[in-house]
Amino acid sequence: MTQNKRQRHTLTDDCDDMKKKKLQYTSLSSSIKRNIYRNSISQFENLSNEVIYEIFEFIDACQLYESFFDLNIRFRNFCIHSNLSIQINAQSISKSTFQCIHINFILPNKHRIQSLDLSNPFIIDFFSSSTEDISKYSQLQILILDKMESGYLENLLRSLASLSNLSSLIISIGLSSNKNIL
Repeated sequence: MTQNKRQRHTLTDDCDDMKKKKLQYTSLSSSIKRNIYRNSISQFENLSNEVIYEIFEFIDACQLYESFFDLNIRFRNFCIHSNLSIQINAQSISKSTFQCIHINFILPNKHRIQSLDLSNPFIIDFFSSSTEDISKYSQLQILILDKMESGYLENLLRSLASLSNLSSLIISIGLSSNKNIL
């Protein structure tokens, strides 16, 4: 009888040992899996320039600036010195953000901007002011002005006449504008 008890105890010990080994194997296996997973994921910064340019083609210029301009010098150079055409959609950015984008990104790249979608009144005011000459945007093909005040329209239309690449002009007059002026 004593032997049977020892055998049962031995069986229990063997079972416990097997559980420990399985647990060790599982934790070892999961740590190996984590390491393999970590090593297989590339960091965005390690992608080739060609791949980054491909990705940047699908990102709006304002979002591109906000996301990558201050990341590091490589991405700053991508933003400033790339040959990508630029589409600017300034519908949902703040005035201060737009001012930073304008100074650091739009001004140095006027010659590359192909599309401007301006829907914020302060941005339209900015582009309609005498300090900003929209005729300098030589590659501009599409201009969308949403909720524009009619008082700015005449000056803007004069400057647009010199844009030879402009193929689409969409103007929506704001509700508070005097539509009789048109």
